[in-house]
Amino acid sequence: AVLEGPQPTAGRYQIVARDGVTNVDGQWFTFYKLVDLDAEGIANLDAQQAKNIRQQRDEKLKALDWTQGKDIPDAVSGPAAVTRQALRDVPAQAGFPWDVTWPDAP
Repeated sequence: AVLEGPQPTAGRYQIVARDGVTNVDGQWFTFYKLVDLDAEGIANLDAQQAKNIRQQRDEKLKALDWTQGKDIPDAVSGPAAVTRQALRDVPAQAGFPWDVTWPDAP
C-alpha cells in the first residue's frame, strides 16, 4: 500500500505536483514537489484573481446603488458616493489584484 505523504505549501505562483513515491522505514509514501508556474500560468492566475476582485467590487457597488437616488439625503448619498469612487479605483491600487485595501462602508 502507498500512503499519502506530506504536501508542501505552495507559494502564490507555484503548484504542488506528485513526484513519485518514496520508502520511509519500510512504508511507501507519495512524494510531492513544488513547481513554479511559467509566465503564461502566472498571467492566467493574475487574470483570474483580478476577475474575482472585480466581481467582489461590483457586488459592493451594487449594494450601494440605492444611495444615489434623487430622493436620498446628501448626508447619505455624499459619503456613499465617496465610497463608490474608492471602489471603482480599486483596480488602480498598487498591489492589485493580490493586495487590495477595501474602502470602509459609509
